[in-house]
Amino acid sequence: LKQLGHNAELVTEFAKDLAWEDRSVIKCRPFVFGEQLWRIERLLGHVEIVVTDSPLLMDLVYSSHYGPHWVKVVEAEHRKLNTLDIFLLRDNTAHPFNPKGRWQSLEESIALDRKIETLLETHNVCYSSAGVGDADYIVQIIQTRLRGDT
Repeated sequence: LKQLGHNAELVTEFAKDLAWEDRSVIKCRPFVFGEQLWRIERLLGHVEIVVTDSPLLMDLVYSSHYGPHWVKVVEAEHRKLNTLDIFLLRDNTAHPFNPKGRWQSLEESIALDRKIETLLETHNVCYSSAGVGDADYIVQIIQTRLRGDT
């Protein structure tokens, strides 16, 4: 995106940082959510595009035990943003699973994939699917959105 002249910035996944530090704070989802929200919000108004592999709504996959009030908070913060959601399809043949820096095994990650897809559907999120090697297609989707074609 930057090579095409877009002012874009990557927001990394705070939970991944915690995994690398081997910290158990990940169990406190409001803290993790707040940090991820801060990472995104600090860029708003400064860049054209924020790219993240940890969109706010995804918190609901991990924090279901917090109840309906928490769901409303997460949904509200998600809906404040102008998002373009792309569900990356797992390809373990071309891109083998790497357990380093992760909390889940391959099997658990596949189960989370299904939960994430269900989350997108139950919250009526319009999303596209793409393979992890489909960078050109993903950039095309983003540029189409920026032009206002969708």
